[in-house]
Amino acid sequence: MGNRTERGEGRLSTRAPRHRMYERIETKDGSVTYRNTVVGATYRSVNGARSESKHVFLEGTRLSDRPDCWRVLELGFGTGLNFSVTLEKALVEGVNLEYVSLEPNPLPPELWLTPEEWRQPPGSEHIQGGVSLTVLPARWQEFSPKTESFHAVYHDPFGPGQAPECWEEACFRWSYEALTRDGILATFGASGAARRAMKRAGFFVGSAPGALGKREMTVASPTERPIEFAKPWKRNP
Repeated sequence: MGNRTERGEGRLSTRAPRHRMYERIETKDGSVTYRNTVVGATYRSVNGARSESKHVFLEGTRLSDRPDCWRVLELGFGTGLNFSVTLEKALVEGVNLEYVSLEPNPLPPELWLTPEEWRQPPGSEHIQGGVSLTVLPARWQEFSPKTESFHAVYHDPFGPGQAPECWEEACFRWSYEALTRDGILATFGASGAARRAMKRAGFFVGSAPGALGKREMTVASPTERPIEFAKPWKRNP
């Protein structure tokens, strides 16, 4: 959802007028992101917002390998760009999409980088055709997904410095329980501490090339086969 150390599931001050908190930025691939002017944070990489969303989350979870409905659980909705990229691909592939995203501090919907018809107030399910979007103004601790109900987890909160609870074993165990056994979690994060927490939660963990010149990103799955495309990360937890 945002820049590595500036990413989107933190608790942001709302003392500034709402729209003044968000500075629109054109990134190097021509797509747009925002900078939160209160905390100096961008929601996606200025090196290419759309490119990062596509590489890390859509391609990192290998959703295109699935012929049927895609069920996505996201931590950190941010600008909605991850949803937009996934929606576009689902429509091209002709598959249904169920997308649930948790965002404790949602941007005003009119600023979301989604098609206008999807800019609905958070808190309820919005359905169009074979696509549903639910943006919940909640932290992960406040939402209990059904066990083994999601094919992909987009782990896209603020970095460990801003939202440490999102990078600890308990959060990854929450994601583990939500994923189908062949599901994949993808994240921009690549720290040893986060990967060890994933392993303690039960995941097989892999290292893959990062987006836009970033050396690495991380993928994880309850079983080993779904992430065979990545380099195994086999350090002791």
